[in-house]
Amino acid sequence: MLTVITTFKPFEGIFDIIQRNALESWLKFIKNCDVVVAGEEQGVADVVNEYGLKLVKEIKRSKFGTPLFSEIIQKGERVADYEYICFTNGDIILLDDFTTTFKILKRSLEDFLALSIRTNLEISQRLNLDDQQIITILKAKALESKMRRTFPSKGAGFDVAVFRKGFFKDIPPFVVRRGNAYIRWMKYYTKMRKTCHNRDLSCYNGNLSEPYVYSHKRPKD
Repeated sequence: MLTVITTFKPFEGIFDIIQRNALESWLKFIKNCDVVVAGEEQGVADVVNEYGLKLVKEIKRSKFGTPLFSEIIQKGERVADYEYICFTNGDIILLDDFTTTFKILKRSLEDFLALSIRTNLEISQRLNLDDQQIITILKAKALESKMRRTFPSKGAGFDVAVFRKGFFKDIPPFVVRRGNAYIRWMKYYTKMRKTCHNRDLSCYNGNLSEPYVYSHKRPKD
């Protein structure tokens, strides 16, 4: 169904908790999913082995050590098992509504860029994602946040991007998590490929709570 490409911070302290929560949500709620991790920060290799993930070790970085978005996508796509890519930060929880939204998009559009705004939640313990009550609480908090949310300026707040493998060509050397310049570029690139319409499929879950869709081909009949 989908390949998740991501980067992780070192698995230390609170980041060990929140990144494991995110990772386990992807593996549980995205059926037929493989995960490609770019970069080998502290503890990443052990987590890759523990969960059976793919690791791309050698990634070009900025002079400050920040991974380049172009490297992450290009090298991640080379080892991806599936046709569609989900690029997301390593601390983003995705629930079952993510899969529902993705299936709707895939049925109705040939090519698209779907972006989602994150919902910020304070979670300091491991989540039991088999507990439906916990899932219900997460969705309720995401929906509450959505009702108060204003549309983000520029690329800020977008931490999930879904697109077809190979869709983006000649990606500039943007760094990850620095003002999300790469998100603005992805939107511009898609529009320059003769976007015919935008579509907003509202749902609510851990973080794909308000997707904004940019398609450059006509909808499927």
